[in-house]
Amino acid sequence: MAADPDLAAKKKADEVKRPDDPKDFLRLAEDTAKGGDKQLARTLYNEFLKKWPKDGGAGEAHFGLGETYYSDEKCREALYEYGKVIQEFTKTRSAPDAYLRSADCFKKLKMVAESKLALETLMKEHPRSDAAKTAKVKLAELDEKPEKAAPKKGGKK
Repeated sequence: MAADPDLAAKKKADEVKRPDDPKDFLRLAEDTAKGGDKQLARTLYNEFLKKWPKDGGAGEAHFGLGETYYSDEKCREALYEYGKVIQEFTKTRSAPDAYLRSADCFKKLKMVAESKLALETLMKEHPRSDAAKTAKVKLAELDEKPEKAAPKKGGKK
């Protein structure tokens, strides 16, 4: 009988020492995500948000959670977390990137109008950010795609 992967993940999560300081705790979650253990990172981000929901790092925790989902192609879950950053933690350093990732997710979900709106809002809300420069390029690509894509399909007239 194969071992239950959820049980193994829970056991591993239980073994990780949690720092008492919110900044250290968030750093642990971020390092865990960078190390590739997305399941454990999600557990840590969620614990952080339960312990310190109003902490200055809460927006970063939501963004980090979104990133773990985004890297697993779970755009709907990622959009929820990016939405939290955009709506509740607008001043956090990852807010511009949350707009950018939201636009990417909307595009993957074939929601082009929403993708454009996220990019336009990013450029309006955070005009000096690096993400806004990227948004400008992505917006131009979205604007030119429909004309280019139509002739390739052929067949239907």
